[in-house]
Amino acid sequence: MRILTAIMATLASLTYTFGIAQAVSAPAHEHRPTVHLDPMSADRLDPIPADQPIVFRHGDVSWLPALALKAGWTADQIPTVTMIVLRESGGCAYRKGGDIVDKDCNVIGHDGSNHSSDTSLMQVNGLNYDPKRNPTAPICLQMKICTQEPLFDPLTNLKAGKLLFDYWQKAAGNGWIPWDPCNRTRTCKASTKSLP
Repeated sequence: MRILTAIMATLASLTYTFGIAQAVSAPAHEHRPTVHLDPMSADRLDPIPADQPIVFRHGDVSWLPALALKAGWTADQIPTVTMIVLRESGGCAYRKGGDIVDKDCNVIGHDGSNHSSDTSLMQVNGLNYDPKRNPTAPICLQMKICTQEPLFDPLTNLKAGKLLFDYWQKAAGNGWIPWDPCNRTRTCKASTKSLP
């Protein structure tokens, strides 16, 4: 809720400062900014300096390599992380599972699916952070993030994704399992490429 309040205050300030005739506001249930993320939000694990804001646009992840490296991913993992982020969220940090977004990552609808616990860039699933759904949720246990809201922060989301990668690499020898569409259904269409 703090993030939503900060976002709305920022948008109101921008509207006043730049004389924008009509403020853009998301529906009450949305908590995604349309301009920049708040670089000093209290939910951030490691704030991005205010002079380096990220502007999210669907399909543009030019900012991702630097942020992924900061989150602990290695250079050789960046191409796969990029592929996952583009497929899972389109690079829209404030996207939930099933959200339909426009080119500026504004949520404009929902596809009717029930994947709303899938969160942000890597679409981290609630089973990995919500102790009500999974008492051994690794993100809750290891990062102390047990709700969805902090995972909308892109750096935090990439760190959570890295935690999941490391967990599955150790447990099954394949850290990409959480994002492998062939793994989820146990079947794989010929047109679907399984992750490394």
